[in-house]
Amino acid sequence: MPDVCVIMAGGRGTRLSNPDKALIRIGGRTLLEWKVSHLRRLAPVVVCCSLHAARTVAYCIRKGYRVYLAPGRGYPEDLSLLLRRLKGLSVLVVGVDLYIPTAALDLLISSEDGGECITEATYRGQNVPLALFCRERSDGEEGYSEVPLDTFDMANINTPHDLEEARRLWSRHRSGYM
Repeated sequence: MPDVCVIMAGGRGTRLSNPDKALIRIGGRTLLEWKVSHLRRLAPVVVCCSLHAARTVAYCIRKGYRVYLAPGRGYPEDLSLLLRRLKGLSVLVVGVDLYIPTAALDLLISSEDGGECITEATYRGQNVPLALFCRERSDGEEGYSEVPLDTFDMANINTPHDLEEARRLWSRHRSGYM
């Protein structure tokens, strides 16, 4: 089980022409609300934002969410800076734009028992913004594993087409997604 859950929500959203993807609504709730409502059952939640998504930052503050303000230099660098601050903790990282079934998240978390330091999710052969970073191992080793989530229906929302796919998934399933 993670010690903390991080929602990455600070991108520019250029392909969607919307830097505040976290505030896009599906099924009457924002993508961010879907994530927070599920993840807070697992561990405390931190929303990683940048000033590229100023409306998202303001929304998080209004909602009382814990916010880490990243420099906005890109997903890998912003995540790396935050992970350094959370050193020594087991961290589950989820991109706000990944619309996934909660069962896929459960599968990733259950794979932590393998003892790897980084467990990353893949979908149809591509990495998706979902990973589990373990606490530092006592032996100093850093193992890596991938968990394929190909058996699940999901959408990584980067384009208008992806957004429509996420809305179709919600229409079909109505629950069990975040």
